Amino acid sequence: MMRLAERIGRQEAHAVVHHAATRAATTGELFADVLAAEPAVTDALDGEQLAALLDPEEHIGLSPRIARETAARVRELLAGG
Repeated sequence: MMRLAERIGRQEAHAVVHHAATRAATTGELFADVLAAEPAVTDALDGEQLAALLDPEEHIGLSPRIARETAARVRELLAGG
């Protein structure tokens, strides 16, 4: 929604994404497909941009690093260090 808001405004982006989420939830359609069918979305974002924004891998942030560091600390504690 925030990326879309940069192009069409916050209120409009919120309305478009809310409508798409509601439609997907009530019809069983895929959220990505509903968004891809919205002219406000396709006018602002191309297919690759939309796919990247919906890719969960793009939203994990520092989680892998935090998990590795935590696991290393646990291993160290278990080893008596």
